[in-house]
Amino acid sequence: MGWEVKQHNVPGFNSLDSSVITLLTPEPNGGYYGTHGIEAFVRRFGYADRTGRPDRLNFGGVHRVNKCHPYAHLTMQLHGYDPATGKFLPAGSIALVDNAGEVAASWGFPGLITHWTQKHKKAVYVPSQCRKEPRRQYAFGPRVRLAMRTDFLRLLRALAAGAVYYDPGIKVEQASAAKPSHKGRSQFRVVSRNIPTLYETGRTGGSLNSFLVIVTKPGIQERYAKTRSHLNTRLPACRCRTTPLLLRRSHLHSPPPEVRSGLVLSRLSFSRSPP
Repeated sequence: MGWEVKQHNVPGFNSLDSSVITLLTPEPNGGYYGTHGIEAFVRRFGYADRTGRPDRLNFGGVHRVNKCHPYAHLTMQLHGYDPATGKFLPAGSIALVDNAGEVAASWGFPGLITHWTQKHKKAVYVPSQCRKEPRRQYAFGPRVRLAMRTDFLRLLRALAAGAVYYDPGIKVEQASAAKPSHKGRSQFRVVSRNIPTLYETGRTGGSLNSFLVIVTKPGIQERYAKTRSHLNTRLPACRCRTTPLLLRRSHLHSPPPEVRSGLVLSRLSFSRSPP
């Protein structure tokens, strides 16, 4: 169907505007990061773990355009974008730049354009809550936000305004060991109240003549929870990652292959068809 489904945690199903949503997770393909890799990048531009965890280096925190980060001492810049004219150069980039002007990491516009326009052409944002006791369960709210018709300029404007920001969680553990471990997690995020700035049209309310289906890897045995106004779902003990899919009613009788090969954990019904 071409719908991107974004689940986001909310404090209550009547409070949809305060949660943080991850929009994109592209790894940098330029700058020092692109040339030397994650570990070398963190060793040069990262900092010791601020909670005291030993032998660990981090690169994290909120990075906004034209604001120098207090720990990493890098400034995010939009190279090739002119906010006054609203125009950008196809060869431009989002870049993290140090005080000497060296590009520590960058994301070229061409890859981001493809990623953004394909992934967010049509998106549905589904509020959820999670509780861990007496067992891990999810509840999905009855009101969803539909967002349609975006373009790369809208993303650039939101970045320039600070509404969209870079919030990485990159780390090197056992940094002094012969073989340290590292993990990259680059993510561009937005607070849910700013979602409308990214799309031409959108609406919030009770919902689609479709079903939100959460599918996990095949072979996992799990029990279904009883359907209520908010469907609570017990997650597998392995906490495997789930993939949300937006399906029409017809798919319930003839589900797509990705549903047949997986395990349906939960279903949320709606009342109105998407455009």
